[in-house]
Amino acid sequence: MRQPVTSPSSPSRLIKWLLPGALLGFGFNPMVCHQSDVERAQLALKAGEAQSATEALTGLELDAPEVHLTRALALYEQEKYPEASVSLDQVYRLISDAKATQRAPESEAQLTLLSHRLAVLKGLVAMAEERWEDAQVEWLSALKLDPSDEASQWNYELAWFKSNPPCPMREDDHEPDDTALDAPAWSEEKSKERLLCPGAQDHYSFELQENAIFTLRATVSLLPDQDEEATREVTLSLFEPVEGGSTGVAAIAQQSEHVKGGSTELKLNLPRVTKAGQWVARLEGVGLGEVTYSLTPEVDMPCPYGEDELEPNNMISEAKPLSDGESPPLKSCPGDDDWFIAQVPGGEERSLQVSFDPARGPLSVVLYNQLGAPIKALNSVDAKEGKLTFSLTEVTAPSPSTPNPTPPSGAPYAVQPPLLPPSAPPASPQADPAQQTPSAGADDASAGEEPKPTPYIIQVSSPEGEGNRYTISVSPPNEDEGDDQQDQQDKQDQQDKQDQQDQQDQQDQQDQQDQQDQQDQQDQQDQQDQQDQQDQQDQLNLQQMIDSLDQQQKNPQLEKALKRLPMIPRMEDY
Repeated sequence: MRQPVTSPSSPSRLIKWLLPGALLGFGFNPMVCHQSDVERAQLALKAGEAQSATEALTGLELDAPEVHLTRALALYEQEKYPEASVSLDQVYRLISDAKATQRAPESEAQLTLLSHRLAVLKGLVAMAEERWEDAQVEWLSALKLDPSDEASQWNYELAWFKSNPPCPMREDDHEPDDTALDAPAWSEEKSKERLLCPGAQDHYSFELQENAIFTLRATVSLLPDQDEEATREVTLSLFEPVEGGSTGVAAIAQQSEHVKGGSTELKLNLPRVTKAGQWVARLEGVGLGEVTYSLTPEVDMPCPYGEDELEPNNMISEAKPLSDGESPPLKSCPGDDDWFIAQVPGGEERSLQVSFDPARGPLSVVLYNQLGAPIKALNSVDAKEGKLTFSLTEVTAPSPSTPNPTPPSGAPYAVQPPLLPPSAPPASPQADPAQQTPSAGADDASAGEEPKPTPYIIQVSSPEGEGNRYTISVSPPNEDEGDDQQDQQDKQDQQDKQDQQDQQDQQDQQDQQDQQDQQDQQDQQDQQDQQDQQDQQDQLNLQQMIDSLDQQQKNPQLEKALKRLPMIPRMEDY
């Protein structure tokens, strides 16, 4: 790997860079002056004794660029980069002040030389701290001040390369995984946002049991800010194990997708694992696009193969205790019931919830008291979004003399309750439920003592089909549940009021429109009546005129007036 060049090859040469000839108006030149502290520091740096150089400058209060540059170089050699940056800031301050109060033309060249040394050392500190963007800025500044500086050119290219590394240099922490023999075991923390470079292959291994159902998903997308031609044809393959620990030559399952924009999902499903051992998945692709991906496996042992981690709990005497919290994923198979005991502390409440996959086989849950009498039964028909919920305090356990109640009619999958006499309550890994339930006499004897926990027995079963996966959780009831219900009711009431107001507004608008229509019709009718009356009056006046003319001799003036009327009467008889 390229290393930063430090002028041009050794620290002593860098010292000569940082400490040039006479600097007019900036104090002394430690290379030729007789300032003992600075000369000792320079000699120590030449000998490679950076610690001695720092000690030589300790207590020196001279505020000059050469002193701060020498101290910064000594600190840099000791890898004390933050302290070196502080000294370089002092150099920048002095150079800026000198440029603002420049007194002689020849000092401009000295300022340029000092600025170049400052940029070089700031670039080295930035690269040591892996601040590649800042390092590029400093090396460009050095090149502007001295375009012939080959060391600054080299370091600038190195800083750019570090800030824009090619894909193989950005490999993730899952490497090496380029061959099936190197395939690391899949882990969740090393399967998210992985990088697949052009021409590379990533392998993962999975330890699978025979008869398992295996599903593998890969979500793939192109990295942003790539050329439009940078596409990728990604292929996900799955190989079975063979003797000797290697994988099969041909893929058991394979899928390819063209990745261009957005995210693409590849999915492999193995309905049944035929060989137990280490299976290997491979992700590869043709093209120049750099892609990121996440790999997610799903392993399930179908019934009747395999057991969950809480087995054996197939009988009421093997019931597993439940504490507050959620259980790990469990499995229920036909003919293989699961039994649990939940202890509810005295004076407290608990909520029991069973979550399962509603797309799989039916599931039934029955709640019993400590005497084996069923309290409540629910099944898949009663579920809401794959959840069955029980309150362990809202129900009342029947007394031993009370006959066992019949399971609800809405529970076709509910099993028959076990016939447990009061003298033989079910056993519990935690405690004997019968001993934890005080009698009436014991209540009087134990007055003032803390109430004992109440046990509840839970039976989970899959009556038929392929079985199901489920989790079971016990938790205190939600204290805000009543408030939430009230908030929902308030919101519903507000919505109802708003709906009523909207309906009333619509009715008012409709009434106004009907009134306007009636008024328009009445206005039209009035206009029509007025027009009819006017027409009738005109006809009457005309007839009167004609009758009067019939009784007189010819009158030229009347005849002329009649001709001007819109409707001229016939004059044959006139």
